[in-house]
Amino acid sequence: MNKLLKTIIIVIVIIVILIIALILLKNEKEYNSNEIPKTMEENIEIGGTKKIEKVTSRDDFYIIEKCIQKYMKYLKEKDVEKIYGCLDEEFLEKENITEDSITKEIEDWKTGDFIAEKMYVYDDTETISEYFVAGLIENKEYYIIVKVDYANETFSVLPNYYIDVEYMESQKGIKIVKIEN
Repeated sequence: MNKLLKTIIIVIVIIVILIIALILLKNEKEYNSNEIPKTMEENIEIGGTKKIEKVTSRDDFYIIEKCIQKYMKYLKEKDVEKIYGCLDEEFLEKENITEDSITKEIEDWKTGDFIAEKMYVYDDTETISEYFVAGLIENKEYYIIVKVDYANETFSVLPNYYIDVEYMESQKGIKIVKIEN
């Protein structure tokens, strides 16, 4: 009986040690997988093509469409601070828009439910991509450029700007056009 009790205790100790070892290995694996920064993973995927391509990835298409819809939501709510935060610095400078003057400016801007139809991407750098989007707001054409900074996980928009696709296809260059209201 004494020998049987010792055997049971040894088996229980071995099982406990194995369970602890498995838990430690699992935690170490999870820790190691979290060590790679998100931007590293995204940089590898992006690659910086330096040319304009039609967006074929459903994920990219959906993500950019959601960014535009978020921006449209801010416009509907007339949340000046969030709208100003979404606007690209280049756009703010070109249009001479300040946080104080934006309240008058946004009255004329289109708003509504946005549905993307066509989308092109230009990888500026390994971490920044520009998306040229054509879509519909309330069954009317709407164009917008969305810049995504994957390193900082941010986006900005240039409303009423689009890429001239015919020019791009015939000349192999970029021509960005502003839409006048």
